[in-house]
Amino acid sequence: MDKKEQLVALWKTCFGDSDSFIRLFFARVYRDENALTLERDGRLCCALHIVPYKMRAGERELTMAYVCGVATWPEFRRQGLMGRLMRQALEEMTSRGYDLTSLIPATPALFNYYRAFGYQEFFNYSLTSYIASRQPERSDVRVVRAPFGEWILAYDYFDRKARERTCSVLYDRAQFETILLDHQMSSGDLYMAYDESGKLSGLAFWLPEDQVRELVADSDDIHASLLAAIARDKCLSTLRVRGIPSAGSPVCLYGMARFLKAGLDLSDVRSKAYMNLMLD
Repeated sequence: MDKKEQLVALWKTCFGDSDSFIRLFFARVYRDENALTLERDGRLCCALHIVPYKMRAGERELTMAYVCGVATWPEFRRQGLMGRLMRQALEEMTSRGYDLTSLIPATPALFNYYRAFGYQEFFNYSLTSYIASRQPERSDVRVVRAPFGEWILAYDYFDRKARERTCSVLYDRAQFETILLDHQMSSGDLYMAYDESGKLSGLAFWLPEDQVRELVADSDDIHASLLAAIARDKCLSTLRVRGIPSAGSPVCLYGMARFLKAGLDLSDVRSKAYMNLMLD
C-alpha cells in the first residue's frame, strides 16, 4: 500500500467514522505534505494530520495549524512513538511559521496527555437551552430550511459574522464547502433567516445529536426567530444551543492551543476564544 492507503487503513482502525466521512477527509482535506508519520521496519506505525486555518483574534488575523487524526496502530502503542511524532510536528509547524497550533482531544483524559506537549485549554463554548413559546413570530422575518444546493450561498454572510467575533477560527470557501458536505452526511439541516428586504440575516446549523450546533444572526430578534422556526419544524418544545462563551451560561471545554510564535499574547481575547464546525 502507498502512504495514503496506509493512512486510510489506520484511520479506519482507530476511529469510528463512517466510510463517507473518511472519503470526504481524504478527498478534500488530506495533503501528503501535511500528513506526518513514523515508520518502523518500513511499516507506518503512527500518524497525524496538520490542517491550516486562519484565526481572528481581536484586530489580528493569525495562522493556525489544526492537528487531527492522531493515531497509532494498536501493536505500536505505549512505546513513546506518538510522543516522538508530536515533538516532530511541533518543530515542523514552528518552522513553517504558524502563529499557533490547536487540537480537540477525543476524550477528557487526553487533555492531560496534550498538556505534556505545551497545549493548554483555550477554546470553549456555551451550552444554553431554548424553550419554545406560543408567542407569534415576527412577520418581517422569514426562516426557511434551505435545500442543500443553496447552502454554499451562505458563505459570505457566515464569514462576515465570524470576523465580527472577538476570537474565532475562520474558514475559506473550500473549507466551508467541506463543512457543509460533512453536515449533510450527518443528516444536518441549515436554516436561513431573511429580513423584510430579502437579505440574509441569520443562519443556524442543526444536527440531530447536537441540535443547534451553530447560530449567527444580525439581531437578537432574528436569533429568536431562527430558534422558534427550528423548534416548530422539528416539533420540539426545547432546543440545545451551542454558542460563544458568555457570562451566566454553562461553559464547555472544547479545544486546546499552543502558541508557536515567541511573544504571542492572546490574554485579551482568551475568554472569548471559539471554534466550531471543525472536522473533529
